[in-house]
Amino acid sequence: MEQDVYTRTTFLIKKGNIPRKEQESFCHLHKIEITVKPEGRQKGYPSFIDFDQLKGRIHRMRNELEAVILGQEHSPYRNIALKAYETLGKNKARSTMGVMQRFDATLPGYYGPKGASIILRELQKLFINTNYLTKDMTKPQLPLEYMQQVLLPEVGYRLIKQDLTDRQSSNDGRDITQQAMDVMQESTEYGNMMYPDAHEPSAHEDKDDDDGDQDDQSEASFDSSAED
Repeated sequence: MEQDVYTRTTFLIKKGNIPRKEQESFCHLHKIEITVKPEGRQKGYPSFIDFDQLKGRIHRMRNELEAVILGQEHSPYRNIALKAYETLGKNKARSTMGVMQRFDATLPGYYGPKGASIILRELQKLFINTNYLTKDMTKPQLPLEYMQQVLLPEVGYRLIKQDLTDRQSSNDGRDITQQAMDVMQESTEYGNMMYPDAHEPSAHEDKDDDDGDQDDQSEASFDSSAED
């Protein structure tokens, strides 16, 4: 019987016949196939994300995001930032170390860095380029800082909340909002592995996706075998 690709490649790695960079790439893909994808399916994370539809979904959140900005809607992510400023002071809160301490809370879960890049791009169009977001609105944070640390996770959890609602998977006893926030935090590693960067192909990116305007369709397709 012919050996599978992983067995053959593992043999070549052991023989030292594959450059180190390619070895690392193989190990990364191997982890995705053997560990990340099966665990993601078990937890009900989407097996496919159509990133082309994110722009429309984000823009339709504008009223909700404006309510957050104006203080009309509570934001736990804003509270995290304000607590950091109160505890650390402005300079330390804005330092690289201070930002990294609360970095994980701002990531959009299984949408990964690729999704984060798209979200930030659209948020900039909506609120930065239009001069809507001012220093008075975001202080003590700067507008760009506020966009990255408050609006980005606000969009991330809302996207996941929509996915959960569409999948009708909100019947585990938790409030759907809290469930979405929990999933966003718990699925960060999955997103980092599956969709590492907006400018790199994902682990299973479909090259034949249509580029047409499909904003009204659901963008996340879930594995039917996932456990509720």
